[in-house]
Amino acid sequence: MKLFTNLFKTKQQKVREACQDIHALIEDSQSHIADMQEIIQSMIDGVKSMQENIKEYQRLSEDNIALCDDIIRYLNEKEGDK
Repeated sequence: MKLFTNLFKTKQQKVREACQDIHALIEDSQSHIADMQEIIQSMIDGVKSMQENIKEYQRLSEDNIALCDDIIRYLNEKEGDK
């Protein structure tokens, strides 16, 4: 009977250790998930910033094209005055 009791205690201890290991894995996973969520949010913020920069670049490019058109028009007028 004592052998059975010792065997039961040993199995019970192994189950307890396994549960503790599982609990530690869950906590680590939750921590990693939180870290990944922060990284994803940072990436989303970076993409939004890039989109804003692209819009500003497009606006500046359009302004530059309009300025070039004005210069060409001016030069054509000057050429026509000769």
